[in-house]
Amino acid sequence: MSDGESSASLGFLIMILVIIMLMMLWTKRMKRKNFVQNGGLQLQEFMRSRGRENTFIKIFTESEMKVATNNYADDMKIGTGGYGAVYKGMLEGGKLVAVKKALVVEDEDNKEFLNELIILTQIHHKHIVKLLGCCLETKTPLLVYEYASNGTLGDHLQETSKNGYLMGWDRRLLVAIQTAEALSYLHRAASPPILHRDVKSTNILLDDQWDAKVGDFGVSRLVPNGEQHISTVVQGTLGYLDPEYFQTLQLTDKSDVYSMGVMLVELITSLKPVDTDHRDPQFSNLALLFLHHMKEGSLEEIIEPQLEIIDDSVSRLSRQAWRIRSSIFSVASLAVRCLALTGHDRPSMMEVELELREISRILHAK
Repeated sequence: MSDGESSASLGFLIMILVIIMLMMLWTKRMKRKNFVQNGGLQLQEFMRSRGRENTFIKIFTESEMKVATNNYADDMKIGTGGYGAVYKGMLEGGKLVAVKKALVVEDEDNKEFLNELIILTQIHHKHIVKLLGCCLETKTPLLVYEYASNGTLGDHLQETSKNGYLMGWDRRLLVAIQTAEALSYLHRAASPPILHRDVKSTNILLDDQWDAKVGDFGVSRLVPNGEQHISTVVQGTLGYLDPEYFQTLQLTDKSDVYSMGVMLVELITSLKPVDTDHRDPQFSNLALLFLHHMKEGSLEEIIEPQLEIIDDSVSRLSRQAWRIRSSIFSVASLAVRCLALTGHDRPSMMEVELELREISRILHAK
């Protein structure tokens, strides 16, 4: 090889190395930019302020997330919504996780992700979905949760035939108790208290034991110490929105109680919170339909028929069927109080939990 050819080869090699170094530098700068844009600095400051710099929260890399989700393959997607998408993933070692990925990169959406991340670093409860970590170096932020193998409560209430499984009343009641326990913890035991703001059946995950895990804290809010409410723009899901909150923009723990009341009605009826296709327009809202039937004394007409507790001759009902029927009516009475138009007339979430536990105790008494 001539000296000219050697020089040309060396020059080409140097150029390739420079390009590789520039690409590595650019990638590093983009990851840093994404980290800042996704709220990494605010998260670091928050953790420092609470003396929790080294917490159980793991910071995942972009490559780890791509491997875990098979590069976000469509067959790994397990849910979508206005917030983005959720993918099933498998970490190194075989641990299954759920990876929540934002679909957009607008500031407000990233603030929602950061809000959920900050809130979940502060709460630890067996019936609240566990946050395992996050990835902030990607264009859109990622949150990594424990995996709930049995989907959501809404899946099983609203698509019974599709799932091929009817959730019995015992399990429905237990899920209600577990959900109320988790929300009561948020309202009373968390410091500062936390308002969920989007309690609904599709935000109640079910693990491999069919136990409830309250999830999706994207619009949740911390309540400053000493305050009873916070002022905020209307957010939440149609059919679950507290009418008082909708009018006043004053958010309280009783707003979560109202949403819990709607969910109790779902457990009783398996009907959708809002249905404009199959119900009379004046009763497209499930809460209004339920309250109408309670007022008319015709609750039996909307109880989930496959629970098989309503017989043409109630005298033929077994002792256990009578207990189930009685407990359903007791839960219905509790739901009526949860759906009161004003928060002052609703029970606290702790009272909801205690009453549900008492209903369960009577149901299972020997």
